[in-house]
Amino acid sequence: MTERLKPFLRTAAIMVGLAALFTWFGVYDFSAPPALRFVMWLVTMSVGGVSAIWIIPAVFERRFAQQNVIVRVALSAGLIALPVTASLIAFFLMLGAGVSATWIIPTVFEKRFAEQNVVIQVALSSAMIALPVTASLLVFFMLLGGHVQPGDVPSQYLYVYAVCVVMVTGGVVVSRAQAAAPLLESAEAQDVVARFMQRLPVKCRTAELWAVSSEDHYLRVHTSLGEELILMRLADAMRDLGGTDGLQTHRSWWVARDGVADTRREGGKLFLVLKSGKTAPVSRTYASPVKQAGLS
Repeated sequence: MTERLKPFLRTAAIMVGLAALFTWFGVYDFSAPPALRFVMWLVTMSVGGVSAIWIIPAVFERRFAQQNVIVRVALSAGLIALPVTASLIAFFLMLGAGVSATWIIPTVFEKRFAEQNVVIQVALSSAMIALPVTASLLVFFMLLGGHVQPGDVPSQYLYVYAVCVVMVTGGVVVSRAQAAAPLLESAEAQDVVARFMQRLPVKCRTAELWAVSSEDHYLRVHTSLGEELILMRLADAMRDLGGTDGLQTHRSWWVARDGVADTRREGGKLFLVLKSGKTAPVSRTYASPVKQAGLS
């Protein structure tokens, strides 16, 4: 069994290797991701390899066994090139359909039909995308020697349309879920800050939180309505404020992004200027996160 598999495995390895090389050197580079180009070449090599299994023995050992070797090589190459070319054409047609979808969906959902019901938007997008996809499938079928009757086109289009509806609907659901995620995170962060602000006197509970700084066993809470001292450790405050849009800048300071008005350097040291005018020091330990957050 192992001996029988060896030729197949060897051929498969050659196909994978050639597909990787063609992908690496960018043959027919059409600005697609490397993974997509690799799949294209792997399919193309597979089509060529399967065709060669039948074509080469037929040319070299049967139909043209008496011909000059150059003629046989040319004939074999020409015959193998037919299905390989067909697979390439089909791939580019399908790719074109995918590209058309990237233009059609934004046009329907965000421009021309932005005010329409989502059901209408899905139906229109799917109908438009199904046109090039159906055309590519029919062309591919004809290139393989099939015969397409005019009566087959509507039924094929309906099949493709049904698939497009499912795919576009899935895309809409995923897109809306992704769009809602930041809003949910923002709402959760606001709830976290609101709970933390309940520790302050009533007059400050509705204020914007700008920063907290440690003073012995107390925390000075910097807000848009002034400052207040509360009995709490900075570590506990940072745990309570986890998930909000802020970061530690110093072993004794935590600063909210919305509380920063400017930055200042004094003697090579970085400070964040709060909206109140107070400055929060940035130590070397936290300089990198502050920079990554775009605050320096």
